[in-house]
Amino acid sequence: MIDVLEHEKLVYRVANRYRSMGERIGSVDDLVQVGWLGLLKAARDFRPDYGFAFSSYAYQKIDGEIRRYLRQASAGLHFPKTVYAMYTRIQVEGWHSVSNAYIAEQTGQSEAMIDAARNLYATPYTLSTVLPDSEYSIEDQLGRTQDFTWVEVVDAFSRTLSPPLQQTLQLHLNGNNQNEIAQMLGVSQVTISRHLKKIRAALQSFLGI
Repeated sequence: MIDVLEHEKLVYRVANRYRSMGERIGSVDDLVQVGWLGLLKAARDFRPDYGFAFSSYAYQKIDGEIRRYLRQASAGLHFPKTVYAMYTRIQVEGWHSVSNAYIAEQTGQSEAMIDAARNLYATPYTLSTVLPDSEYSIEDQLGRTQDFTWVEVVDAFSRTLSPPLQQTLQLHLNGNNQNEIAQMLGVSQVTISRHLKKIRAALQSFLGI
């Protein structure tokens, strides 16, 4: 069983490689969030019989996720939140080999939208592409839809935690150590250590790993 939090430094390391690009299109924090999605995918998909260390596998997953984000963000393309949310749901649930009809039945969304989510990264969208469940093209939608960063698994996971654990997780993801978090929240370092253990267990349960 892989402890994701033990490898979080990989996310920051890869995100920092693209710092200048990230700052031009948004912020480095956006890259960190996207990198976390790559790390979570790596934890879900990694197998010991691959013949190499998890850190090597995770590095490539994180790097690939950030590169894809930068390509689409640089193109200025924005899609409905439902498409991003469905893409994340498919990753979390492991619905890669099931039919669009099955996912539609489970989620209540249209098969067209699910198909768009499956191909979010692979499809060569152009500004004239008509968005699923919409009469508008991407060009029409630019400026219509609210600008937002990617819907992340980390955000979905955070909402499953109690408020104290949410605070601890956010401060931890911001790069603060246990002593710093304890001072910010006015609790002991031991309490923060316990929080992180609970978060780790909850995350593994959330991911099914």
